[in-house]
Order: sequence, then C-alpha cells, then structure tokens
Amino acid sequence: MDVASSVQAALRMLEHAVPQVALLDVNLGRESSFPVADALLARGIPFVFATGYGEADAFPDRFRSSEVISKPYTMAEMRTALQRSMGQSRPPPPSTPRTEEPA
Repeated sequence: MDVASSVQAALRMLEHAVPQVALLDVNLGRESSFPVADALLARGIPFVFATGYGEADAFPDRFRSSEVISKPYTMAEMRTALQRSMGQSRPPPPSTPRTEEPA
C-alpha cells in the first residue's frame, strides 16, 4: 500500500505504479483529490472517495455515481466499498471441504 499526502505526490506515484484500487480522501487541506480521481478514471483504475464533511453533495457530476464512504468508517465498510468499486460486490463462494485421498 502506498500513501500520498498531496495531489502532486499521488500523480507522481501513478506514473510509476498502477494500483489495483485506490481510496481517496476528498479533502486534502487546500486541494481536493478530484484531479487524482480524474487520472485514475482515465486509466480505468477503480477508486472510492472517503469524506467526513458531507462533501458528496458538492462532487462534480462525473463523480456523482462513485463509491463514497463517510468518516469515521470501519474496515468492513471500506472493504465493501473497495470491492464494489472493483465489481466484486458478491461474497466469495463458500470453500469446499477438503477430502483426504485414500491411502
């Protein structure tokens, strides 16, 4: 897992590595993560927005249907949102019991 504390740092990271999925904090102080989301969208990389200020109402139209979780969120909420963003909202199939081979 990589962490970027600014839009520029995140965009630089995307030049060198392609994540499977990203979790984006909407409010990065004086900037928002929307430019990073645009870059991810252009590359076909799924992402989830995290917000603590009800900012989803002010999202640009192109992100209105994006996955959003509200702070504070649980690990389960984060995992579910990330899986949904990746198109894996179905639970994994039950594991099949192991059978022992005859001796």
